[in-house]
Amino acid sequence: FTSAGVFTADMLFATLDPTTRMVRVPGLKNPDLLLTDTVGFIQKLPTNLIAAFRATLEELSEADILMHVTDVSNNAWRKQEAAVLSELSNMGLSDKPVITVWNKIDMVPEKKEFLKFEASKRSQTVALSAVSGEGLDSLVKTLEATLSASMVPIECFLPYDSSSSMIDTLHRLSVLDEIKYLDQKIFVKGRVPAFLRDQILKMSLDANPDSEGGDRSNADNNAIDWVALAKGRHSTRAGPL
Repeated sequence: FTSAGVFTADMLFATLDPTTRMVRVPGLKNPDLLLTDTVGFIQKLPTNLIAAFRATLEELSEADILMHVTDVSNNAWRKQEAAVLSELSNMGLSDKPVITVWNKIDMVPEKKEFLKFEASKRSQTVALSAVSGEGLDSLVKTLEATLSASMVPIECFLPYDSSSSMIDTLHRLSVLDEIKYLDQKIFVKGRVPAFLRDQILKMSLDANPDSEGGDRSNADNNAIDWVALAKGRHSTRAGPL
């Protein structure tokens, strides 16, 4: 998706740091999203490495959707898949939406059609080949459906003086049904990622100061710079994803 040029190799811990990129996925109604690649899961990890390994997975708790990629050319892939789901449960992430991706079907031609059929019968599961591109269209459709389901409805008025950055973010990350530029305010209606809802309500002219709280200037100062975040690796945590 990203053509980011991140180092990859058939070795343990080829990359340790989570890498985030802004991704534009053709075919999506809201094509821009932040995609974070974490370190792969390893069974029977040495005890002295467990803490460091889990630290690399902190990004998972901040994600709206998890994409679980499994190498189906490995004879033990079913066990590996189960081990990952068990670890996600241990981390308290079992309620997160998960898209299951069975990758490398090109490496198992004798099982390819069966895997594609089995994936089609399961919820949010896609069988594909990242090398040949086969099945990527199904991934886009599944991603679209999962993203839409994870979004929340919003309908409010935003001020002109402090919402230009937010409007830009909404255009890139949300599905806007209606946006009207009125004389003194902007009317917005649509579906937005859950993590944006509270920020929008703090800026909204409809907000009740006693219930929403906070100074608008503080909300602007705490706004996430999505463009900066998408340019490289995380050095500090910018906010919940």
